[in-house]
Amino acid sequence: MNILIRDASYQPLRKAQNATHFKVVSMQPNGKPLYSPCPPSDPRGERKHMLDIPGDQLTLPNITIVRRDFESSN
Repeated sequence: MNILIRDASYQPLRKAQNATHFKVVSMQPNGKPLYSPCPPSDPRGERKHMLDIPGDQLTLPNITIVRRDFESSN
């Protein structure tokens, strides 16, 4: 069980690594945007890769304790 939980906790990072599109989800107090991965069909999405975004402007999706995250970790 511990291995499944640990593996599922890396799913948001994997989603960002595999994403081809990111969208601005909010603005930081310093005026810089915060990007999160999104599907290519999202109208607000921009074609980018994770490494194109500075680390302080990237936010990962929240971990969801749902069946699909655990199924993806198998």
